[in-house]
Amino acid sequence: MRRLATQLVSSGVVIASTFMVWELVILLAGCEPPIAVVYHGSMGPAFRKGDILWLQKNQAPVPIGEIVVFKVNEESAPIVHRVITVHQRRDTGEVSLLTKGDNNSEDDRGGTYTEGRLWLTLDQVYGRVRWYWPYLGRVIIWVAMERYIKYPVIGAVVMYLLASKKP
Repeated sequence: MRRLATQLVSSGVVIASTFMVWELVILLAGCEPPIAVVYHGSMGPAFRKGDILWLQKNQAPVPIGEIVVFKVNEESAPIVHRVITVHQRRDTGEVSLLTKGDNNSEDDRGGTYTEGRLWLTLDQVYGRVRWYWPYLGRVIIWVAMERYIKYPVIGAVVMYLLASKKP
């Protein structure tokens, strides 16, 4: 019984530590999420499917050519595209962006944005891409997309934590 309690506490410490590290990464990046995985090839050859991107807080001004990660609505996945036009309203000073994938033939008004939307607002942008690690996210995509792999991997990690012996 004591061994089980020790393993449960150790597992709790590992899980709590993981969350604390994640919160530290969010604090350092200044945005949430601070890391994104490229799921599509719309930004090729700059980024390829499976690249992991490190983001930093989005602040105005956003220069043309900057690569940003944004979400058009709550249901959509984050999108990684390049800013091609910056528009600032004279009366309010509100900044709007027009984006496009490097590998796409038209800007994001042609199907990426929700119908009727012509610009992105800064509150839709998670952050700017600062660094990337090529191909590191392919495993993440593979595990996330295949439920026959996802649940056994989670189960294996839980079993490992419960069965591991303390030195």
